[in-house]
Amino acid sequence: MNVSRFSSVETLNKIPFNFFPYYFIGILLGKVNFATHYSNINIFSALFCVTLFFLFYRIAFLFTKNIFLSLLCAIFSLCFFGTNIFSFYRYYPFSKTFFTYFAYLEFTILFVSAIELKQKIFPILCIPLFLYCIINHLQEALLIYIQAILLPMIIVLLNRSLLQQTFFKILTLFSIFNVLLSPLMIFFLKKKNFCFDPQNLLCLNTILPWLPSWAMIPNIHFSSPVMKTLGAFGIASIGLTLVTILFKKYFEQKYLILAIISLVPFLIILCPPAVYFLGHFMDCYLFYRLLYGSLYWITFPLFLFLWTAFILKKFLPSFQRKQNFIILVLSLLFIIVSFAKTTPIGGRSYMLTKKIPPEGDGRSVTPLIPILKQQPLPTRKIYISDGYTEFFLSLHGIPVSAGERFFNNGIVANEDYLESTFPVWNKKHVKTLRSLHFHLSSYVTKNNKFIVNGQSYKSRIGEISGHWNPNSANTKSIYAKNFLSSVADKKYFDKEELTPIFTLYISKDFISHPFHCSHPSYGHY
Repeated sequence: MNVSRFSSVETLNKIPFNFFPYYFIGILLGKVNFATHYSNINIFSALFCVTLFFLFYRIAFLFTKNIFLSLLCAIFSLCFFGTNIFSFYRYYPFSKTFFTYFAYLEFTILFVSAIELKQKIFPILCIPLFLYCIINHLQEALLIYIQAILLPMIIVLLNRSLLQQTFFKILTLFSIFNVLLSPLMIFFLKKKNFCFDPQNLLCLNTILPWLPSWAMIPNIHFSSPVMKTLGAFGIASIGLTLVTILFKKYFEQKYLILAIISLVPFLIILCPPAVYFLGHFMDCYLFYRLLYGSLYWITFPLFLFLWTAFILKKFLPSFQRKQNFIILVLSLLFIIVSFAKTTPIGGRSYMLTKKIPPEGDGRSVTPLIPILKQQPLPTRKIYISDGYTEFFLSLHGIPVSAGERFFNNGIVANEDYLESTFPVWNKKHVKTLRSLHFHLSSYVTKNNKFIVNGQSYKSRIGEISGHWNPNSANTKSIYAKNFLSSVADKKYFDKEELTPIFTLYISKDFISHPFHCSHPSYGHY
């Protein structure tokens, strides 16, 4: 929706800078038309995804200098990067997150290069990336800030001999200074007040009474956002990373750096002072998004390769020549498993390969556009339809209002629901309300037009993920029978079949027609 808002803006000075990504996408797509420009949307979505894939390849190649292994790591990002069953590649392409995540990955490349090559100029180049993220999407700015502070400190803690180098002394002092500065940042720069959310946060002083009341960490259980993001694959990657750190003497320092990058986001969400700090800058239910900075989909295949090579060299030297073949077979097994539709695995390939039918993305509305543009406007200069139809028609400039409160079948409720939702109504009033005929006299005037969308579509992704109502586009089930019987009355309405699934009902006279509105809070119309 933001793309459509800003794609028609002609001058940059009319756009807030933090909405620039939407303007950029809108310019690429031209005037947003989700029917005629559907191929353009696919092209640019693919372009952004290829860019992301290439950045993951670059990060992997920075550590491995191995084309085969770097490609394998990037392929694993396709299969496992995301949350719930949502692939980051398919879920975020037209959002600000995608662009700021590019900035975060580029920062990671520059910062690691600075540590590896001891180049002082590289951290300075990171500053514009950090500022861009602050302005556009704070989540990635926090990831950059966390990594810039903790990465040098942890590296030095694990290898204190590095403090003899001036470069690491400067980085460590910078990190300590920023840690001490954090309380002041909360005081002067906070976006919101930190508040306890029992659904998403666990208060540790309920377990350990001697801890302060602000000591909290995210709730981590089977159905929590953190676990839906990690899955079994993410947990296995953490385990492999920890083992690699414990046996760091067998591997080069650069792999230790990657292991720390991977672990830092997990350590942060399990550290109460860090959670308290972050709670002033982002909503606590979004803490799982910090795991996007861990790159565990890269560390797993890379460390699997390292450990396989180490074990073969140490214990099975005769199999060393088959090392790449063994890695390929193991990787294929994980990639196949990533197609599982269940959250415990943590795979995203199912959504990545899922094609949305026309009923799910608005293309089913396309045939209606030229017909409505030729129709004379209703008396009130606006059509009335369901929310799904209203959303896509409005993108094409058709004046539509979502009038589901008049005919939504899903709002029909029992007496207990009505009493709990509207406590002011007692049982007597509820029974009275149920027997009333609510009127739409303010809407049913001469030449008012109701568009009824009869399509049937159930979102499989919505059903599996639980992230949205799977029947959001199942518009046929929305219209209550009493509404359909009312508009079917030829005495009051003319009927026009616009397409096989769309029907237009036009009111004849200035009347007050008895519709059965199913929601007591709307009163008489």
